Amino acid sequence: MHIRLQSPDTQTMHTASRTLPQDLQQAGIAEPFELQPVQLQPLGDGLQKGGEVASLATIALTAVGAGGAVAVAMGKDGFFTALAHVLEKYVEQKIEITVKNAAGEEVRLAGSAGQIRKLLAQLTLDESS
Repeated sequence: MHIRLQSPDTQTMHTASRTLPQDLQQAGIAEPFELQPVQLQPLGDGLQKGGEVASLATIALTAVGAGGAVAVAMGKDGFFTALAHVLEKYVEQKIEITVKNAAGEEVRLAGSAGQIRKLLAQLTLDESS
């Protein structure tokens, strides 16, 4: 599972790069993830008013050993539930979050933690079919 967080607000993303590992740790799910630092990519022609460079900041998370049965992960204290609660915070900050499974299917996360959990579970089910 690959999770990508993106926003044109580079300050928000630099803050997220510091808080995301802490949030994952507090939720007890940091171990299966590998976090790549914020990367900036130019948007369009790369220029905004005033000559500033417009860019899209990206944080990438890769699940390197999340394993386990989907039924267990979907449980009340399961992996997806904990991950959904962490990611909900970033969705509320207007950070775009997309998740891609090993089969290459990708979904954009939105909504409440419950809705995010369902999207994560469905993406994982699609991966195993």
